[in-house]
Amino acid sequence: MNIVETIWIHGVAVKPEYNDNINKSSYKGWGSNFLCENGKDNWFHVALSTPVIINGARPKLSKIYLLFSTEHGGIGEINIRSIHLYDGKHKVRSLDSLNLSGDHSSAIDATNTIALTPPITIQSGLGISIGVSVPIGIGPSSSFPVKFATIGAEFSE
Repeated sequence: MNIVETIWIHGVAVKPEYNDNINKSSYKGWGSNFLCENGKDNWFHVALSTPVIINGARPKLSKIYLLFSTEHGGIGEINIRSIHLYDGKHKVRSLDSLNLSGDHSSAIDATNTIALTPPITIQSGLGISIGVSVPIGIGPSSSFPVKFATIGAEFSE
């Protein structure tokens, strides 16, 4: 499979679904940082500008890259449990029962690279939704950080 296009978007473009479940958010030159509230799961969303025709053909989404970092907050660690891919308003792939955590924000590695088998033909715009599981920490003021540096998508013939 030949790569025809790779698209990246900076982490400052990531937005939470439930703002009430975020104790604090900040956007920096390196990306976004969200302090998730104790025991309250959340979804984070990003839209990628999507090539739908390249050299007269529809490319196939073959990989996604999620350069992220999670940290301990209280007694547990936040983790990415799901990644859902949308083609416009249509969910085209659900990647569930994931358990992604740690610092994978500086370079592409095996944890932050997700190969899509079979690849997906995208008809319109690509939306990536990232579900995080937030443990219950010690005390009501526990916060669990999740950071997004950049997100990418690889399209192939």
